[in-house]
Amino acid sequence: MKKNDIKHRKKRKRKYFCIVKQISINKYTFRVFIIGIFLVNAVFMHASETSSEEDSIICSLITCSPYEKEIYSLYGHTAIRYKDLRRNQDWVFNYGVFNFKKPFFALRFALGLTDYELGAVPYHLFIEEYKRQNRTVTEQVLNLNHEEKIYLFKALVINLEPDNREYRYNYFTNNCTTKARDMIERCIEGTVYYFHDSKSELTYRKITDDYTAKHPWARFCNNLCLGLTADTMLANREWQFLPDNLKADFSQVIVGNDSMQYQLVVQENILLRQRVTQEESSFVITPWMVFSMLLLLTVLLTWVEFKRNKHFLWLDVSLWAVLSVAGILLTVLFFSKHPTTSTNLQILILNPIPLFFLHNIIRNRPTRFWKFEVGMIILFLIGAFFQEYAEGMLLLALCLLIRCVYNISGGTLPKLLNRQ
Repeated sequence: MKKNDIKHRKKRKRKYFCIVKQISINKYTFRVFIIGIFLVNAVFMHASETSSEEDSIICSLITCSPYEKEIYSLYGHTAIRYKDLRRNQDWVFNYGVFNFKKPFFALRFALGLTDYELGAVPYHLFIEEYKRQNRTVTEQVLNLNHEEKIYLFKALVINLEPDNREYRYNYFTNNCTTKARDMIERCIEGTVYYFHDSKSELTYRKITDDYTAKHPWARFCNNLCLGLTADTMLANREWQFLPDNLKADFSQVIVGNDSMQYQLVVQENILLRQRVTQEESSFVITPWMVFSMLLLLTVLLTWVEFKRNKHFLWLDVSLWAVLSVAGILLTVLFFSKHPTTSTNLQILILNPIPLFFLHNIIRNRPTRFWKFEVGMIILFLIGAFFQEYAEGMLLLALCLLIRCVYNISGGTLPKLLNRQ
């Protein structure tokens, strides 16, 4: 029985995560998590008996600032806090729990088939983790009546049950921030009114770029995966997938019913304030630098080829082999259920098609592959007017174009140009 218990506990091990956030859970915290489920249910049974005159319950939206040291935490985090002062109960509900050890997790994440779930931990454990990471945590106390608070708590408890806690995660439309928003909205009796006057020109790409400004390679990977639809203007609530954006909107939300209108947030508290630390300046090689060096190297090697009447076969083989492998990722994302990755024009130059021609390229046989690639590159360059590409991708396209033109001409084109 002991061995089975140990195996069972390992299978139930979880990490807090969203585009947003990751917290590791040790064995002690995990035990508290399991016990907490039963405590929360017990509290709910007693809380439902509390009259509105004796309301001691506080419900709030928790927003955590980004954490620059972990890529998973670059966008911040959102949670819901339920606090009963009378019974000394304080819980944080979080929709960012996932099991990283599930089979084919990375592939399922890329295809948009990842399941996340709701979890609950005591507030003191939650806040201690953010204190250790030196992050700002803000609480927005919600203006809910007693019935709405009980309804919210009941919905969270029901959602916490094993059969209900999982949901299909989506990077932009269904993450731990949007789930918290939807749960709060569901318990409000009136109509929720948002104001979006200053967000009319925002896109998914622009918003995520702001959060990865200090992390050029994270920004490069994001923009490499995001497709054409990531450059369309966001409408209304779409920008609320990020914690800071939802927090900003909640501070202006008006709730209206037949008899009155009132603000949803009655008080905003800074639970933790980030300590000012001296930033370490370090040199970072950016994607632009890498692709600029690649373009320069391609030009120099091509020049040496025609000057010495040689063909650097290894250059073409290595270049297209690497790009083909990278293209497999974009091909997978092309079939993803994520709404912003399926129509990605960068697949015109990053795709696995060259793998089928590597044999001919190695044997240096005449092939239509070079002309085919020129057509793809031209379409890619035209697509730059409609989609914003990842940093340096245009330079990469120029590298490929130079090699295609040189191979089509058989090394004679530079000599003809030189004669003229």
